[in-house]
Amino acid sequence: MAAGFNYKRRRNGMSPIPMEIYMPDDHDDRRFLSRAVPKLRWCLWPRQCHVSRKWMWLTLAYRADYVITGPGDPAVWTRWYSNEEMIILKLKGF
Repeated sequence: MAAGFNYKRRRNGMSPIPMEIYMPDDHDDRRFLSRAVPKLRWCLWPRQCHVSRKWMWLTLAYRADYVITGPGDPAVWTRWYSNEEMIILKLKGF
């Protein structure tokens, strides 16, 4: 059985790292969009809007990429937003 990252830290006498520090949860759009760059893209394959959970296909939609760099390969998280939801998020100040 493979041991997790925080399990190894506890075993070595260190405190575990909370998941909120390096992994935004699904409902934290303000933090995600402050670090990501949303761009208007052509949605060729079926994608689901992150906010409304509506399926988008063959339409223009916003794609936000959040790149985390560190030791090793960079991790890229991608979220898709419909035009209506992105306008609402921008009006709310996200």
